[in-house]
Amino acid sequence: MVVNKLTLMKGVTCVSFLCINIISFLLGDVGITGIARTAILMGVCYLPLLYSILKAPRSFPTDAIILAVFILGLFFLSELMHPELSDLIKEGISNSILSLYGIIAAYLFFRTICDKYIVRKALLVSACIYFVFYSYQAIISLSRGYWEEVGFGGVLQQQSYSMSFGYNMLFPTIIFLAFGLNEKNKIFTVVGAIGIVELLLGGSRAALLSVIVFLGLYWIVFYFSKLSYKQKALSLVLLVIAACAVLFFYNPILNGIASLLNQLGIDSRNLDKLLSASMTDDMNRALLYEKSGALISSGGLFGHGIYADRLSLGNYCHNIFLELFIDFGYFGGALVAVYIGIVIYRSLFKYKDSNWKMIFLIMISSCFTRLLVSYSLWLDVKLWIAFAIYMNMKKERMQNSRIQR
Repeated sequence: MVVNKLTLMKGVTCVSFLCINIISFLLGDVGITGIARTAILMGVCYLPLLYSILKAPRSFPTDAIILAVFILGLFFLSELMHPELSDLIKEGISNSILSLYGIIAAYLFFRTICDKYIVRKALLVSACIYFVFYSYQAIISLSRGYWEEVGFGGVLQQQSYSMSFGYNMLFPTIIFLAFGLNEKNKIFTVVGAIGIVELLLGGSRAALLSVIVFLGLYWIVFYFSKLSYKQKALSLVLLVIAACAVLFFYNPILNGIASLLNQLGIDSRNLDKLLSASMTDDMNRALLYEKSGALISSGGLFGHGIYADRLSLGNYCHNIFLELFIDFGYFGGALVAVYIGIVIYRSLFKYKDSNWKMIFLIMISSCFTRLLVSYSLWLDVKLWIAFAIYMNMKKERMQNSRIQR
């Protein structure tokens, strides 16, 4: 099959942006650093994007500019109302908001490349790259018995499991499971299952929960509507029971898996350490949430301003909704939270195109559980890619409505 140059460039754009961290690592591994590495990274990402825009200028999404102006306006308003946040806001704008590989760039890339078939293929190519690269890391780390993670202050630490590995391996795992289940592709499904095993052996708890969330949402979105009323009622009851079982019996379930792995001759020391580490993580997170609640109460209707959690807690508050209410208060936080809920509902249940639904489900499943227990709204590019996918779905629906008239 002959692929035209524009389609190829759009595909390269998607893959290069999704895999930019891997490309950067590999360049550094062969000795290409500094300006040379920056030039190559910008070349592989932005030259294909520029070609795509110049070749089809009408495809340039003006809403990306509107979004950038709106977000910057929020940041500058926060700085004006809360001068104590000035340094944090300037750093955040530079390192995340207007970064060449940050959230606005993520939105721009996937709004420009608004062809669902190109995005689908790019996801599969990216998944292959992710899977090979991080599986190799897993083999090395599991063989030596520990993971190397960059901790506070840039210090390299030895840990029993890797949170970053978990979220990085989660992405290809969900992609392979999604297309494997949807297209009844046994190879994709098996590779996805291997990814789950790797998450068990070296990933974090939230990454494992993200897979469960994805499988539950996948079943609801693509199969639930086909059931009879009685089947739906029974399925909902079973789903609630299963969710509660996972929530309350997480540690016993993992203990059982660890015992099974030991019987099969597979070293589960990392899984055992993950279990013990989970208790400490829960206590630290509970304390963080308690302090976040106090901040929300004192913030009133309009909050303390963007990055207020960083200033008061020393870090982001590890929950997207707490972050919203700390930043924007009861009023603004509720508005944004409702909007996010509307985006997710419409993308998964209102819009009918199964290809876009699957792509959105992959993106939101890859990031949302993490955002509930860790990370930040202003850092997670996959969330902003999901927003871009939503806008692509909305635009295509509007175009189809005009044609039908």
